[in-house]
Amino acid sequence: MKAGEFLKTLLEKVGFDTNRQEFIDVLSKSDFSNTELHSEVVEAINRGLLTEQEAKSNSKIKSHYAKQVLDTLDVKIKGATERFGINPEDITDTSTYATLDKLIDKLHEKANASGTSKGEKADLERKINELSQQLSASQKAISDAVATERNSWSEKFLRTQQDAILRSMPLPQALPTDVELITARTLVDAELAARRARVKEIDGKLTLVSTDDENLRIFDAGKELDYQTLTQATLARNKFLKVSDTKPDGNQPVPPKPPQGQRTAANLEQFDEMIAKVSGQQF
Repeated sequence: MKAGEFLKTLLEKVGFDTNRQEFIDVLSKSDFSNTELHSEVVEAINRGLLTEQEAKSNSKIKSHYAKQVLDTLDVKIKGATERFGINPEDITDTSTYATLDKLIDKLHEKANASGTSKGEKADLERKINELSQQLSASQKAISDAVATERNSWSEKFLRTQQDAILRSMPLPQALPTDVELITARTLVDAELAARRARVKEIDGKLTLVSTDDENLRIFDAGKELDYQTLTQATLARNKFLKVSDTKPDGNQPVPPKPPQGQRTAANLEQFDEMIAKVSGQQF
């Protein structure tokens, strides 16, 4: 599968509108779009990625976290049956939750039995309350664990969309591509931090919202900022976008390029300046 086609399927999977200009700009880079991806790479990524809805309903994720929590409940149930002399066969059911409900009913029966002393009744009621709280906590723990896993994947998808926008920018092409992408991402992340903003996908668009209140969107000069606009402005301000070799009218001659060694030294100096701006210190 071609890289451009595969990226399109991934973005559609996370609800990104592939008719937007940001994606079209990425596709226009033929070297990337026409790169053939090995089938094993495509299959490995597809197996490992889940949409938010898939994560919510994925049985493997739920089973993984449910087992961790329910194993703890099973230990509690076993301890209670041994302590209060309850036959496990009398309460065993199709699920841990159903078994726990039956155990609690049995404990209620014992607590209300005519021959039960006040001390035994108090002890049984404490165990009933403990198990009831454990049941409620376990249900919340499973829900929270699945939500955490889902949010983790959502963050990964969000970063993929951000990287697609960064790759669509006309970077200087003076340093290795990976280095320039890292530098660009660092500059934009620093700008986000300075504005106390984070990226959130809203209606298929990477919108900037406040880190303190995601319902508050970020504005600049009266206009709402999105990630694409912020990225372009930040890179331009830091002079980290490619500059055309000719004037718009085409009448100015193109100056000769300096020898490769001199260009490398100048580029590294520019790179150091970019990093210095981000870290707040000069090298």
